[in-house]
Amino acid sequence: MRRGFPSVVIVLLLALLGGRLAHDERRHQAVLRAADAVAVDLIVNDWGTGVGGSAVVSVHVSGRGDEVRVDAPLLRPDVAARIEIVGAPLVVAADTGNQIRVRLQPDCRRVLGVDQLHLEVPVTPSSGRRHVLRVAFPQGPVLLRRACGFLPVEEALTTTTYYPLWSGERLQLHVGVRNDGRQPLQLVGLNAVGMRLQIRLPVDLPARGATEDLPLVLQVLDCAAAGQVDALTAQLVDTAGKQHQVSLPIGEPNSVTFRWFVAHRCTPGGYRAARSASRSTPVGGSSSGGR
Repeated sequence: MRRGFPSVVIVLLLALLGGRLAHDERRHQAVLRAADAVAVDLIVNDWGTGVGGSAVVSVHVSGRGDEVRVDAPLLRPDVAARIEIVGAPLVVAADTGNQIRVRLQPDCRRVLGVDQLHLEVPVTPSSGRRHVLRVAFPQGPVLLRRACGFLPVEEALTTTTYYPLWSGERLQLHVGVRNDGRQPLQLVGLNAVGMRLQIRLPVDLPARGATEDLPLVLQVLDCAAAGQVDALTAQLVDTAGKQHQVSLPIGEPNSVTFRWFVAHRCTPGGYRAARSASRSTPVGGSSSGGR
């Protein structure tokens, strides 16, 4: 018994030491995991939707454990676009956030063959362990195609209405139309329900060309129908001869003038009523329509 006693003590001491080391290791790993707590979000800017040759996105990084160093993100696969980085590398303090701006200049010869994209963001938390975080970018292929002008006709037109002039029974205004797509289009018709439109047609819209100025005169034919109009309907023909119908919003602030015009033509005292309802909205200037 006496000879075995020291052995038992040694075994017990080793077991206690092993348990303490395991406990310390668990605490150490917990500290490292807390230091490694990093969140990365991908935000697509509203103004960077990919028309005009490039697309712009923001990578938002926040550290929940301690400060974290963030290096320049990488696009994968990298053949889809060349990227320009603003704001990296950077150090994000604990419990704060910061963002990196990424401009994507696509290779238009290859974007049609790209179905998936993601970003790799290298981060080094205070633990010292460098990670490469994979950030999903599901909207990336569509953005790059838009930047290259691969747009359906329904999304290819950008419109602006300006210089409204109300004179008696007629409303004169100018409609600016730009074709952001890769194929030329021809405007062959333009109408609005309940109204007569005077415009010189057809109008050629070059691919990714300048804005075409279209002088337009409107007259009310059906008061009930005209009172619901907030857009013009365009008929277009593409290079294959296929016809398309696209809505071109009138847009603020010119829609206010349009409502005044319809109210004046269709309702006794309607001009005063429309002016009272819209007096806080300015008239004139330009407005951008949707696609």
